[in-house]
Amino acid sequence: MIGAPISGGHYNPNLSLSFHLAGDRTAPNLTKYQVMILGGAFAAQALAHLLTGTAGPSLMSATTAAGWAKICAGEFLGSFLSVMVVMYVALISGPLGGIAAPVLVGLGFFASIATFSGLSGSALNPAVAFGFYAVGRLTNAPKSQLTALFYYVAAELAGAALAGLATLKIRERLGAIKKA
Repeated sequence: MIGAPISGGHYNPNLSLSFHLAGDRTAPNLTKYQVMILGGAFAAQALAHLLTGTAGPSLMSATTAAGWAKICAGEFLGSFLSVMVVMYVALISGPLGGIAAPVLVGLGFFASIATFSGLSGSALNPAVAFGFYAVGRLTNAPKSQLTALFYYVAAELAGAALAGLATLKIRERLGAIKKA
């Protein structure tokens, strides 16, 4: 990963939050990371809009097909599963995780997307949801997308927070970190 030596490779606010909650303090300023990630998501979506002339998928397209409960369940469970795989590889597994990390992380995200895309569209990343929302607002999408953004981000961060706290407990039990 190109940015790993600079930022730890945190391109997903879910991962930054989970690493922070799991006791890994390599991200010195969680808030700064979150703002920069969201800024990058907006820039990427804006560039895609300029190059293609379309705003990309709408958050509301998934909400018309499914209710909020299904969307929240899909984003929560998908975020938990995909983030838990990353946490296992990065903080729990030891040397084996380094060898198999790309395959395990890819399979974790594939499983999350394949399993939950029918429920929510599987954004699984607050930056993705924010990028779609921000560019949609630039292209006069309905204001009701703000509600959709809230549900997506809340469910995704809740799943990530649970993965971070679960990782913290696992690491404590394994003796990887000491309780304060």
